[in-house]
Amino acid sequence: LHVNGSAGVPRLLPNMVGPPGSAHAVRPWPTPEHARGAALRLAWERLPGLLGQLPGGMMGAGEFVFASLFGFSEDSFWLDSSSAPDRGRFSYMGGRGGRLWRRITYRLPAAEECAGMPAATHMPPRPGTVEQEDWRGEVTTTRTCFLPFLSELLERNRLCVSEAEVMQLPFNFWGGLVGYLGFELKAECGGRAAHVSPTPDAAFLLSDRVLAIDHLQGDVYVLSMFSGDGAGGDGEAEAHTWLDSTAVQLRGLIGAHGINASGDASNACEAAVPRGGSQHVAASAKDCPQPVKTAAGNGAAVAPKISSAEPFRLRHTRDQYMANIEVYRQALYDGESYEVCSTTTLERRGAPEPSRLYRTLRALNPAPYAAWLRLGGSHAMSVCCSSPERFLRCDRGSVLEARPIKGTAPRRLDDPAEDARLAAELASSEKERAENLMIVDLLRNDLGRVCEVGSVHVPGLMEIESFATVHQMVSTVRGTRRPAAGIVDCLRATFPGGSMTGAPKVRTMEILDEHEGRARGVYSGSLGFISFNDTFDLNIVIRTAVIDHSAPMGTNASHDDGSWIRIGAGGAIVVQSDTGAEYEEMRLKARALLHAVGICDGSGSAAVVDDTVKHY
Repeated sequence: LHVNGSAGVPRLLPNMVGPPGSAHAVRPWPTPEHARGAALRLAWERLPGLLGQLPGGMMGAGEFVFASLFGFSEDSFWLDSSSAPDRGRFSYMGGRGGRLWRRITYRLPAAEECAGMPAATHMPPRPGTVEQEDWRGEVTTTRTCFLPFLSELLERNRLCVSEAEVMQLPFNFWGGLVGYLGFELKAECGGRAAHVSPTPDAAFLLSDRVLAIDHLQGDVYVLSMFSGDGAGGDGEAEAHTWLDSTAVQLRGLIGAHGINASGDASNACEAAVPRGGSQHVAASAKDCPQPVKTAAGNGAAVAPKISSAEPFRLRHTRDQYMANIEVYRQALYDGESYEVCSTTTLERRGAPEPSRLYRTLRALNPAPYAAWLRLGGSHAMSVCCSSPERFLRCDRGSVLEARPIKGTAPRRLDDPAEDARLAAELASSEKERAENLMIVDLLRNDLGRVCEVGSVHVPGLMEIESFATVHQMVSTVRGTRRPAAGIVDCLRATFPGGSMTGAPKVRTMEILDEHEGRARGVYSGSLGFISFNDTFDLNIVIRTAVIDHSAPMGTNASHDDGSWIRIGAGGAIVVQSDTGAEYEEMRLKARALLHAVGICDGSGSAAVVDDTVKHY
């Protein structure tokens, strides 16, 4: 057992490929199967030490770069480790790109197509609808299941990996897909299509132009993929033209004095949390200073107070949520499950301006798998994510790694002794250790379906990691991917993440389908990248706000009554669970998000939740 110090820096795990005493040889990367016939090529440039020359320095310049180049605009992404550099070295960002760029969304079949399917029947998944918009704005739709579509897409878009690139690019995302798999995609992974999500069940941007930031060395990399077969124009020349112009833009930021984080005059306050100082949390709106002017000289004001903001309501009232816990406990006693991950949704009509919310959230709750994703088109939405949890990564050499979190305790930053006591209490809790161990066993089984025999192991078990607002119990499970197992095979074997279902997975998902009563959507799914060089890294979507733009937002709006904001939260139920304590744990996990919303509303405190009435 390992308990971190107050700084919350995790123990560095040895990069073992197999269990101690039975190490497996590292597989070559890229694999011969991937390299054979790979048609995409990569152009790139490294700007050494640039980050340290920009406003914010090594820790804060990532936000400045993203705001300056991409402006939190539609179809932009930011896989953001910069606010937690002790746990994440690289961040990635981009927007609408070149000739390969497209936006891909997927919806499972409509409810009426799945009606009448018995609860215990697991039929082959029915095809849904893939919608794609390309770089010219042309939209096409295809009737298919998503995972076969994804498999074909990855097969057609393989990036040639040179020896020089292997040696000189120390990160894994060189271009490919950035987006999410929604929880309801479990229908293609052994679960049922029980509920219809208000947002797409999967959404990705095919990003052929990427900025990668090394927060350790301060380097910025500019990367552009292009087709090596000469089809569709001179892709290589266009790639180098973009590289050159982007490098000029980046160098032109040296000496600037501030940012307008939304790319226009709708800048928000930023909670005053030192970058990399995850043990500090802004206490109220007074900790959000007036934003400084941008390089262009545009000023921006702190968000006005929104007295008309409606309270959040729970999808299940407090009484309903606690009644569900009792149902799950009975299922445990009946032998139907060992552990059930109960969740609900806090939702409200009228969302803060998304970029303001994300900037505030990342300051309040720094996280290693944080992300911003904004989609345009017919499914306009924004995802503001501060996840501390990795779902699954495939690194160079085909090493798969999952880092499930099970076990949560609050922080007491004002009282170091009490904070340490809470961490130690979490580490020794029989209930929390049982939760964690059962999910570790589930993930060992999931990885065993796609890993070489004998390679699955647990180099880190029940370690305590400390974040800005909570202590967490985290384990690490690794294995070596079999040569015949593709990326989609790995996803199908492991999705959804076991920490968001419970165990055994399939039967427990059926119990959740019956009693949660509605789709989870983006929450409980996974968000991250799938690189065309045969690597990927996906988080578990927790500590996340999803804004559904059902009506257009004004450019300078601080609040939009036509949109919906949804925050998922929950916790694992085992036989030792106390119903009231489980409800309070669910609320604890939503606390940082509600605080961020309240700051953006202008109230200076957490947004109000009415847990006594049904959802809107």
